[in-house]
Amino acid sequence: MELQPLQDPRERTHPRYQRQRLTRAMLSGLRLLAYLPLPVIGMIGYAIGALLYALGRGKVVDINLCLCFPEWTDQQRKQVARRHFMALTRSFMELAVQCWQPKSRFLNSVRIVDMQHLTDHQGKPVMILMPHFVGINAAAAISEQIPSHAMYSTNKDAALDEVLRLARQRYGNPNLISKQQGLRAIIKALKTHAPLFYLPDMDFGARDSVFVPFFGTPAATITAVSRLAKVSDAKVVPLVIRQLGLNDGYEARFYPAWENFPSGDDEADARRMNAFIEDRVREMPEQYYWVHRRFGTRPPNSKNLYK
Repeated sequence: MELQPLQDPRERTHPRYQRQRLTRAMLSGLRLLAYLPLPVIGMIGYAIGALLYALGRGKVVDINLCLCFPEWTDQQRKQVARRHFMALTRSFMELAVQCWQPKSRFLNSVRIVDMQHLTDHQGKPVMILMPHFVGINAAAAISEQIPSHAMYSTNKDAALDEVLRLARQRYGNPNLISKQQGLRAIIKALKTHAPLFYLPDMDFGARDSVFVPFFGTPAATITAVSRLAKVSDAKVVPLVIRQLGLNDGYEARFYPAWENFPSGDDEADARRMNAFIEDRVREMPEQYYWVHRRFGTRPPNSKNLYK
């Protein structure tokens, strides 16, 4: 068999280019929708999300909910999974306003609550611990008020990546740090005393992680929050974004800085973090980022939970 030359993703025949072309067409339509009232955009998002779930796009979500809420009936899990797709798609559709409309339209849709938990530590290193809820893009409203840094994972779809970057950097122009830059870049950012948005609750693999329970199932949980807080003497201030009704936008709520953190025991700290996230998930289970394979990395000799 003859070997084929490597293709540049920018070439028109490359599959990734084809995906980007479809994404750009979708984003062009999204940009037109931005002129509609926010409740109408949200309703369109709800409809598309419900359709996606009906078309069978929710297998990972179903598995995650089954693992995390075994006490629920199948009907309960399916209802939450469907609402999750609706909420997630609504938040994506509303990016149109965040990216391409006057900034005031987006900013007026976000209510910031208890920001004193952050500003009380102004002038000191602060990590804003922000779990993955569907409304995380609304955190840009905080960057508009206070200089900040933010962790960022590059999306494989270049067209979508451009829009996600725009949604973050249009407000306050925060310094984006990719995970590829490593801990040194994060420590350097914390030394500037501008708060760092840190999203710790995804499966980043077994390296630098411990297996601690998340809703009773062992999950690879990074210990970087403890280690960074220790080396930088940073306070950890949780922030949770809640998607509200169609006419109400989003709520960004800060929680008091964690006391006695880090404790000196990375595993205990990881358990504490997961327990905090569990409590917030129980308050709005349809809004957690269930499309992520949170239990993809398994302890040795454990089976793949997604097959």
